[in-house]
Amino acid sequence: MSALLGYTLRAALLRRASRDFRHLFPHLPQRSGCNNQLRAASGLITGMIRMLATDTSLWGDDAWAVDSTPVGCGCWRETAKRADLAGRGQYGYCASNLRSRPAPIDIAATTGGTDMNRLEGRAALVTGSTSGIGRGVAEAMAREGAVVVVTGLGPELGARVVDGIVAEGGTAHYVEADLSAGGSEVRRLAQEATALAGRPIDILVNNAAFLVPPHPMTESTEEQIDQVLEVNVKAPYLLTAALVPGMVEHGGGSVINIGSIGGVDGIKFTSLYGASKAGLHSLTRSWAAELAADGVRVNTVAPGPTITEGNEDLRPLLETLAEGNPDRRTGTVQDTAAAVIFLASEEASHIHGVLLPVDGGALAI
Repeated sequence: MSALLGYTLRAALLRRASRDFRHLFPHLPQRSGCNNQLRAASGLITGMIRMLATDTSLWGDDAWAVDSTPVGCGCWRETAKRADLAGRGQYGYCASNLRSRPAPIDIAATTGGTDMNRLEGRAALVTGSTSGIGRGVAEAMAREGAVVVVTGLGPELGARVVDGIVAEGGTAHYVEADLSAGGSEVRRLAQEATALAGRPIDILVNNAAFLVPPHPMTESTEEQIDQVLEVNVKAPYLLTAALVPGMVEHGGGSVINIGSIGGVDGIKFTSLYGASKAGLHSLTRSWAAELAADGVRVNTVAPGPTITEGNEDLRPLLETLAEGNPDRRTGTVQDTAAAVIFLASEEASHIHGVLLPVDGGALAI
């Protein structure tokens, strides 16, 4: 009952905020303009929405309070200070009162599963798809009817992903490619992926990323800087440039960059990785402005702490970080894959240049 009352109150407040907008700001003309005033007014409304999204008194059955802020996949904040907080979170709630985390949603059950075929007749290339989030995205796209080109390092891993997709009735191919090897290798990948798919690539998911352990910025080497920027920024740039002409020629397509909330928040000891993801986020906005008129949509999905088969050893740390999220759980590969499928589908045909966090609300607080 408390949860129902919370939802009802929240909805009522949002309706009231919308209805009273003009009463609060009667001097705003009924036309576009007065940008500073409109932004200020919109900021107030946005602030109310964020407050309502995280206010435990309105949600009723939720409680949250920890001292650290969740961050992007592959990064984490220092959490040693937790032991000094004597059970109190950053926002004054008692962390010991956290209830059990809600279970992840069954994506197949809530979206119609394999019967949707939202990507039927399309070809998709997913970089870094031999494991982790990339693999989950490739498998989900195949279930939605796309012909998927898997790429990464390691033919055994690639074969495992392809065989799994084929066993479920999908179609997939594998191309070995090292995205740190420069432009010629990236362009070869574009050509071979197109040839294997038998048609121009309709959907490109720039997922591959080079990670370095968190470290002080004074300890970054030139080699690390070059590797991170080569894979995380240069390779997506060149690969997108190689595939977009085919998309445009055949009526459009979709580019989805896998970013990170680490590219939005300033996170200690992760400046190199965060800068590369922030750069990718910027490319999303610029490409969206440039390519929308040609029928190519470009968007970003930004995961928060996400558990994959490759980071199970970090599960306790990731779960601790995720306790600071409004939904108090870590992300799953399926969470990110569902967001990518949506943005790749016609359901998102009017969405350009967005950064969609899949972070349990971490960036909302």
